[in-house]
Amino acid sequence: MDKPEADYYLDLGITQSATAQQIKKAYHRLAIVHHPDKKAPGENIDAAEFRKIHDAYECLSDAMRRAQYDRKYVLIQRRWAQYRRWEKAQSRAQEQRRANEAMKRRLDERAKEEEAKKREENAEKLRKLDEIWQTIDAQRKKRQQEAQRARPGEETRQANAEEEAQRPSAKETKQAREEEARRATEEEAQRPKPRPEETRRAREEEKARRDKEEEARWERAERAEKEARRARFQQEADAARQQNASALTPCVHAHIGKVWWKNGPADCSFCICDVAACQDCRGDIAV
Repeated sequence: MDKPEADYYLDLGITQSATAQQIKKAYHRLAIVHHPDKKAPGENIDAAEFRKIHDAYECLSDAMRRAQYDRKYVLIQRRWAQYRRWEKAQSRAQEQRRANEAMKRRLDERAKEEEAKKREENAEKLRKLDEIWQTIDAQRKKRQQEAQRARPGEETRQANAEEEAQRPSAKETKQAREEEARRATEEEAQRPKPRPEETRRAREEEKARRDKEEEARWERAERAEKEARRARFQQEADAARQQNASALTPCVHAHIGKVWWKNGPADCSFCICDVAACQDCRGDIAV
């Protein structure tokens, strides 16, 4: 909105009913203050203010020009009132824009802090999980070495290969995380920019979704680890039972013609065999 015509009475600080003497006196008083020659050395010289009061004095000191100006002075006052209201509205709008920008910056900073904190927590969880994996892997390798020293064979190597195949590699895990981050970035770039409230709500929903996916991923990893550990322990137990069964020593008495078993293999109560108190041994002791 353009500025209206100058308000000469307001510029001189007088009313519309002021006399010529009052106009002249007001002009001289203001000219002493705003005249460039009256400025002290080093002060900023603003000739615009002096020109404004000079133009007002020239118009109001001339009776004909003042009469013409007075006929439209009501309209000038009305336009100045509208202009001041417009200026206030613009000032309020600018202050509101600055406040919104400051709020947006604060929200963005808070979101960045929360995201950084979440990344740190996820990194800590992954680090702990890697430590768990390393501990389990070290224990597994130790058991494998012990099993190979005790009984090397194709069965042990096959079990180790199956276990390695079931466990996801670090490279595959890293690629999956990078692919997920890239897909999230593309979706965020394609999504239209919402308003601050919608941005905050969408950010909260996205955070909740990621937390839920992270928890589900951790649960799946824990279940897979438990199943692998259970299968490994079962294989080791089966191998131990087979080894123990093959190492049993039957009764070596001269009169043995059949082996009597009672509740499975055990040390013989009467000789050094693994048969639980065979009937022949009992007969010998009875005799």
